[in-house]
Amino acid sequence: MSLSITQHPKFLLKKALLAWDRICYPRIAGGFNILDITTWNKGAISKLLWNLCKKADKLWVRWIHRYYGKNRNIFEDVPKQASWIVQKILKATKYFDEAGYTMAEVQNMERFSTTHFYIKLRDEFQKVIWRKLVCNNIGLPRWIFTLRMAAHGRLYTRDRLFKLGVTTNQVCPLCDQDDEYISHLFFICGVSATIWKKLLMWLGIRRPPMNWEDELQWAKLNARGRSPKAEVFRIMLAAVVYHVWKERNYKVFRGTKQNTEILIRQIIQEIHYRGAIKI
Repeated sequence: MSLSITQHPKFLLKKALLAWDRICYPRIAGGFNILDITTWNKGAISKLLWNLCKKADKLWVRWIHRYYGKNRNIFEDVPKQASWIVQKILKATKYFDEAGYTMAEVQNMERFSTTHFYIKLRDEFQKVIWRKLVCNNIGLPRWIFTLRMAAHGRLYTRDRLFKLGVTTNQVCPLCDQDDEYISHLFFICGVSATIWKKLLMWLGIRRPPMNWEDELQWAKLNARGRSPKAEVFRIMLAAVVYHVWKERNYKVFRGTKQNTEILIRQIIQEIHYRGAIKI
């Protein structure tokens, strides 16, 4: 007998939908643009080290050089008797190495920007193709969150739960035919494909549903900009992903199933409630 998510204590304690470093990614890379405190702290400490190199008029800088700099280069030979704060500042040369600066370049800097240094430490991020689907979307926050997790491939579909040892059943609960994974649930599954096909027709888009990766690629090319049709498509995609995931969970945990036509009408009604422009 397999355990549900709510019955598995180890799963609840150890697993999160998205890793913290991913949450701190910028929005163009699929993150929430939350400040990475660890990296920011490196930048702040590095600025203190830069002050030691450039701000000889500051009292605390003069004191450190006078007290610890007797017959030694404090940047290369960190005094062992120094307090942990001073040692932390003097050892920040490694952060300049991480950012690609030499100490000679640091000493020649006319100004130091913690923000710029923070960006240098984090390096470049690979942009995700679905960034504009979540950033330029006026759908309900819970829709956007579910869409973002689906795009990351982090929803707890049965294939992921199987790998985590939570369940042995991998069959899609909506169609009861194939194994459940993100690309099947959106929109290869017969139930979700029917919903998506009818909503595409409602929006005036004459094409069959595609798998998840192709749908994201199509949306990237055809749902850009601020045209009414593009805005409604982005809202509709988020709404459908949310409601399909909700319907799937109702089937798993409650054993209930809603009529597809009723669900489609509900989605259209909620899109209109969000103030979407009529097509």
